[in-house]
Amino acid sequence: MKRYGGDLWDRITSIDNLERAANAAFRVQRDNAQKRYFAQHRDEQLREIQRQLLDGSFEFTPLHKFKVYEPKERIIHCPNFYPDKIVHHALIDVLKPYIISKYINDTYGSIKGRGLTKCAKKIIDNRNKFADWYFIQLDVRKFYQSIDHDVAKAAVARVFKDKRILDLFGKVIDRHSEGLAIGVYPSQYIANLVLSDVDHYAKEQLHLKWYFRYMDDIVCFVPTKEDAHRVLADLKSRIEALKLEVKPSARIAPFGYGIDFIGYKFYPTHTMLRKRIKLHMKRKSNRIDRRNGDDATWLDGMAAFWGWCKIGDCKHLWKTLKKQRIMEYKRLSEIKTAEFGVGLPKEKRISINDLIDKEIIFFEYKKEMIKGEEKVVVKFAFPEAETDFHYFITKSEPVKDRLCRNEANLPFIATIKKKNDKYTCFE
Repeated sequence: MKRYGGDLWDRITSIDNLERAANAAFRVQRDNAQKRYFAQHRDEQLREIQRQLLDGSFEFTPLHKFKVYEPKERIIHCPNFYPDKIVHHALIDVLKPYIISKYINDTYGSIKGRGLTKCAKKIIDNRNKFADWYFIQLDVRKFYQSIDHDVAKAAVARVFKDKRILDLFGKVIDRHSEGLAIGVYPSQYIANLVLSDVDHYAKEQLHLKWYFRYMDDIVCFVPTKEDAHRVLADLKSRIEALKLEVKPSARIAPFGYGIDFIGYKFYPTHTMLRKRIKLHMKRKSNRIDRRNGDDATWLDGMAAFWGWCKIGDCKHLWKTLKKQRIMEYKRLSEIKTAEFGVGLPKEKRISINDLIDKEIIFFEYKKEMIKGEEKVVVKFAFPEAETDFHYFITKSEPVKDRLCRNEANLPFIATIKKKNDKYTCFE
């Protein structure tokens, strides 16, 4: 396998490349004090990074970790903006083409232009060719966390021969004590390189024509059940040689049973969305409706899900969701035009903010549960028009308490006051 060297280190450490890397890191970094300080001392700090890279004294700073749930719990390790993210971009932006050149065409995860869409379309376009075949599906247990540092460094060393590049990759890898850190930009490229060994083995030694990998999720198709068991054993052996463990849930079944892979359920005749994604669609649609979003807002918010639907055979699902939304809007419009709380229509509602420091006549009130919160609907009029009734809605405890204590004195005149962001009414 060809290894690269040449002028790559000079390109990585050039000021022009560090400038581009800083711009890329700026785009993905939330505003914070470190980012603002860097903006004020940009030239000085980039020169310092260059100096440390050239004399070999550069070291990454400690990672910050937090948890996310998508849907299972994951620990994300976030590097500092300066100098870590800048150096990560400087390294990968130069070396990315050389790393990707070592992948097979059917590796899809974390590669620009080769995401879920391309993988799904290739399976769908060719499913007639293996409609009556068996499939093998497997993935690696705790993939990122279980990658051995020596194995990762060896994978990088198969691509690059410059010791300075290998040393910098080694510092990226060793920065996290347990496997590779999720959330560190180079990790996804290193992880793909590790399993690239399995990809080449599957294609070149096992001669698997229909083989697909999305990060650590692998699916391949073979003509017979006997072939499937043999291939699964060979793939397990190759993965275990990399000091990784295949999950016990590895599966062999006829394609007709359906494959749950990359968010879809693939069948020989059709493709459906994964149940969890359909639930996400419904919940997102409901959230937009609860905020009274118009059609344009709904379409903008649901655009990503339309992308999912149009790849598979899910256009009926999309139409059904839109139909349900229209019915829901009719129901909401009926509620909005109905008399509310104290027998007054929506047009008679006035915001409590518009009543601050104004005298009004309190006529009656009613407690209501609105969106899970107990609020009070107050019927009132202005002294100059005592028969022109209006109402406001509030959850202010002082207002509720005052109305309860003075219920026997209704109607009465009081002034709405705002103090410390709380509303209080005074006679």
